[in-house]
Amino acid sequence: MKKIYVGCSIAHASDEYLAEIAELKNLIKNEFDCELMEFIPKGEGTVQEVYLNDIHNAVFNCDVMVAEVSYPSLGLGWEMATAVEKFKKSVLMCAKEGTNVSKLIQGAANSKNSNCTFVRYEKMTDLIPHIKKILEI
Repeated sequence: MKKIYVGCSIAHASDEYLAEIAELKNLIKNEFDCELMEFIPKGEGTVQEVYLNDIHNAVFNCDVMVAEVSYPSLGLGWEMATAVEKFKKSVLMCAKEGTNVSKLIQGAANSKNSNCTFVRYEKMTDLIPHIKKILEI
């Protein structure tokens, strides 16, 4: 059973955005036979617990990371860099159409990081084929 970690902006995220991330997680649970690795919810856990869970549990143990990058996040950037550069994990970086995403993030999906993909989407269901591809189904 594949392990998937869905990462996103949390500290400055709106409740609406976090609800969209919950929708994405539900789509993944319903579509794939997988285990979802979880981040510590907004406002919970100590700084050390968040770091240890997100990097040393979720990123380290996942087979695939789905990173929703529509909103800037230093923590998510750290997670993605660790997943791509250190652990060589497969990472799908995705952003809503029309959002401003840094060139560094978009440029990470290149021939030096063949395990890294960047896609734009209109609705969460648009991501399912991309997740299937990265899971090699």
